[in-house]
This record gives sequence, structure tokens and C-alpha cells, in this order.
Amino acid sequence: ILAAYSVDDGRKIRDFVGHTGHIWGIGLSPDGTTMVTGSEDQTVRVWDLKSGKSLFCFFPGDDGEWVAWTPEGYYTSSLNGDKYVGWQVNQGNKSLARYYTVAQFQKTFYRPDVIAEHVKDRDIGVALDVANRAQGAKPAQEVARPSDVVATVPPDVYVAYPSEDETVHSPAFALKGVVMSASLPIQAVKVLLDGVLLQEYKPGARRQELDVNIPLTKGKHVLAIEASNGIASAQPLLRQISSDFGAAAEAPDLYFLAIGISRYSDDSISLRYAHRDAEELERLIRRQENGPVFKNVQTRLLPNEKATRRAIFEALNWLAKSGNPSDTRILFLAGHGGLAFGDTRNFFFCSYDCKAIDNAADGVNWNDLLAALRASGGRSILMVDTCHASAVSGTRGLLPIDFTEVLKQSKERMSGITYFTASMGTEASIEKPEWQHGAFTKALIEGITGGVKKNGAVIESHELGEILRQRVEELTGKKQHPNFFSEPRDTPSFPLFSIVR
Repeated sequence: ILAAYSVDDGRKIRDFVGHTGHIWGIGLSPDGTTMVTGSEDQTVRVWDLKSGKSLFCFFPGDDGEWVAWTPEGYYTSSLNGDKYVGWQVNQGNKSLARYYTVAQFQKTFYRPDVIAEHVKDRDIGVALDVANRAQGAKPAQEVARPSDVVATVPPDVYVAYPSEDETVHSPAFALKGVVMSASLPIQAVKVLLDGVLLQEYKPGARRQELDVNIPLTKGKHVLAIEASNGIASAQPLLRQISSDFGAAAEAPDLYFLAIGISRYSDDSISLRYAHRDAEELERLIRRQENGPVFKNVQTRLLPNEKATRRAIFEALNWLAKSGNPSDTRILFLAGHGGLAFGDTRNFFFCSYDCKAIDNAADGVNWNDLLAALRASGGRSILMVDTCHASAVSGTRGLLPIDFTEVLKQSKERMSGITYFTASMGTEASIEKPEWQHGAFTKALIEGITGGVKKNGAVIESHELGEILRQRVEELTGKKQHPNFFSEPRDTPSFPLFSIVR
């Protein structure tokens, strides 16, 4: 326990209770109102000196993820940092306690704006009111508490078959189970196989029966079931399913849409190599045809003036309607992104004919991009290099886009999509003349064309994600950190490309 004493008479003024290990360091703000402490419990705490109250606690993971949270449970985090903290909910003397991560209650407790205001106001109620007013919401709202978790616990998923990891001796099996909610009506249940959405229910009741025929090809598969009551989401229930029946799946077809915009109709908005990023990737992707990963490959390329808003929507329609659910679709975006009204829930990709980088009517909404990828039900991959908005902040007075915020706000629409993003948070995506590309695309090209692997060798999704992370950090001196993730988070790695030179 850390304590403050009076220098006049040695009297203890107050204790600062929170750390569970020895305190290694202390720092005070110049105005004497705030203290920061670091402890062997691997957390950093920020305190109000006058009251002795812990304003928030910060935990940095060794994987680059981080989370900061208030005593009430409001938090901010990196993309996946909210996996590190949560609540234990007791179930009585005869049952084991249950643990829920704060990520499962993101809708209620993920409030970076509240934490920022809390540091200023020191009163969580005032901070909540100010943050809500800034969002245009009604300010009269009770402060959320950990006790609210008990009243809104996520649904429970029970599976009768397969009851555990199974080997199936047939080309299909019947999933049998039930989803039940002890609190709120169930809003959505999703059944996915290998990250691809097979079935979605929207019951609006506290019970949903599961009876789904799951088709299989020979080999290993991962079955995932997600459920949400609109406030809280259950941890995905996962089953490893193997089939020893019949032949292995044939290589799917690939549909690839590349959009890269360096020059805009508004010449005050510009980049240098976004169009080259799209052109070079499209050339490499065409060479994936008749390889070990893909059979037929169809591509569309929209560089610069060809990437008008109308042309992008036509190409997205092509991407959504082509092929069948067993095929793969990849959307690559390089260019500027914008936030309508500065709201991370209203991100849009700027088309060539954008007249204002803060006007969503001039671009393609994020929801439309996700809808095109998910429309066919097949495997969907989104590669995004749209974090350049900070490059125009000097001339337009704009703030950089926090793309991590964009992704977290659209989490519910991510199921079945694998993401590769160029950077984290508000980091700018770096371009250099010697590369003739952005760092993200240069690393991506290197991953597809080489390394120590032989020509024709297969590179899997998790492997490519790690290549991108290491190489982009090398190229940029750790100024830029790409992200790779899938929804559900535990989606297994899958073959993505074959090496072509």
C-alpha cells in the first residue's frame, strides 16, 4: 500500500489502495493534482492526489496489446487488448464462478472518451455526461457499474453434437444444440465453419434451438458458434472437426478487387504510390491462377480516375455476386479514408471524385464495403491501407483517423472476415520513393514473392500476418505497426497464397 504523509507533522493523510505488488516507480504532475505509479503487478495506475482515488489502471501486454480501465469498468484498449481484463461472476456455492472479459461487454464499457474526460473532471458521472453530449446523446445516463454485468450476462451456448472435438466419417453432420439467455433476449446467433458464416439466427427470444446441416470436405475444420443479446456477447464455442470421408476440397476460385487512388479530382488531396500498390498486387494475384491455393482467378483493378464512387459500387456488386460460397474474395484498398462528422462509426473510403474528405456522401461507406465481402458467404479477406488521412491534416486541419477505433466499432459486422490493416491507431502509413510503394504493400509483395520459401510453396494467413508485422516494423523503424486478425478471433490459419516470383 502506498501512503501520503504530512511533511508538517508526519500525520498519515491517506492510503492509495489498488496495486497488488511492490511499487517500483512514482511520478507527480507539475500541478500536484495527479500521481502515476508503476508496480511489479505489471500495471500502471493514475491517481487523483486529493482524493486518493484511482482514476484508471493501465496494463501493457508483451504482445503489443494494451488496456486501460476505470474502477467502474469503462475502458479503452488496443484492438485486442480487451482480452486481458474482465469480471468473475459468482454462481453460488454449488457452481464454479464464471469469467467474462470486458470485450464481451464492449457496447457498454468501451468508452475511450469517458476515460479521457475522467482524467480532466475526476468525477465519472460528469465525465460520462460530457462524453455523451459530445456524441450527441442525451446526457442523463446512469454510470455503468460492474454489477450491471450480472444483469446482462451473455447467452450460453450448449452443443449436444458434436459434444467435443470429433472425427466425422461422412461428408456432413448435423449440429445439434441450444442457445439460452438468463438475462436479455438473444439478438443473434451465428454458426461458422473455418471462419465462413453458414447460418445466422435472430430469435428475439431467450432460447434458440440449433439444428444445422454442416457440409464437410476431407480434412480438418473448425466449427464456431457465436451468440449475443445485443448488450453482451458470448465467447465463441469452438469445435475441431475432422472428416476422413471422400476427397479433399478442390481449390476454390479467387475474386480479387484492387482499388488504389493516388490522384483525386480534388488536387488538394493526394498520395504518391497508392495506385501502384493496387496495380502491382493485382498483377501478382493474377499469377495465383491454377496454383495450389486457387484454381481460377478473376480480378478487377480501379486505379486513380477509374475509382469513381459509381465505379467502386459497380465493382463491389461484382465482388458480391460472382462465384459461389466456396470461393474466396479479397478486397484491397489503398487511398484516403474519412470520418463523417468525426464519428468512428461512420468511416468511409474516399473515391476519386471526393470533393471533401470529411463528407461521407462523396465516398463509399465502411458498411457497404463489409456487406459486399459478406454477401456471398464465402471466405472473405480485407486488406486496408487507408490510414493516410493524417497526410492531409496540415492543409485541411483534419485529425488523423484512428483506424483501430473504426475496427472496434464495426466488430459485430466482422464475422467471417479476415483483416490485414496497414497500421494501428492514428499511425500514418509511410510511403518512400525508393520503395515506389507504401511500407504495407511492399511487405505484402515481399511475402507473396519470396523469402526462404520455394516458388509454388504455400503461405498461410497467420504466417503472412507475422511477415507483415515484422517487415513493416523493420521498414519504418517501428513507426508503423500493421494488424492481422480474424473474426472469430480464434479462426485457424488457412492457405492464402502460393509463392510466385
